[in-house]
Amino acid sequence: IPYILYYLNIDLFKSRGNSKQYMKINVYTKLIGIVLIIISSFFGLKYILYSFVFVYWMSYIYSTIMTKKNINYGALEQLRVIVPFVLKCLFIYIIFLLFEEYVDFNNFYVEEILKLFLFIIIYILLTYRVTKKLLRKILRK
Repeated sequence: IPYILYYLNIDLFKSRGNSKQYMKINVYTKLIGIVLIIISSFFGLKYILYSFVFVYWMSYIYSTIMTKKNINYGALEQLRVIVPFVLKCLFIYIIFLLFEEYVDFNNFYVEEILKLFLFIIIYILLTYRVTKKLLRKILRK
């Protein structure tokens, strides 16, 4: 999530023609990332992965601060957009955990095909409900 949001933030600077700000954010985050990866490489692969996660969260926070300063679109506005999708994914994940716990097929392929259909059905139902609410809100205005 922070990786995607980070690149969305810095793409805002590119699209607005603010290449100086884009370059500054990119250089700072890459330098910090290189230093942390070099340090964490002495402790093993697990710590390298932790440093990646840390670098992307810090990059996201820094890019969000700069986005808030430049175009007044900060972390709260971004999270309001992304939270419904995260909740939808979390709900689908819980359904899948329950499915794997209580449904046991001897055939791996049948089980995976059923999971795929289950995902499609749940996603369509959740998307329809959210889209319907948004459409009603738009039509009221």
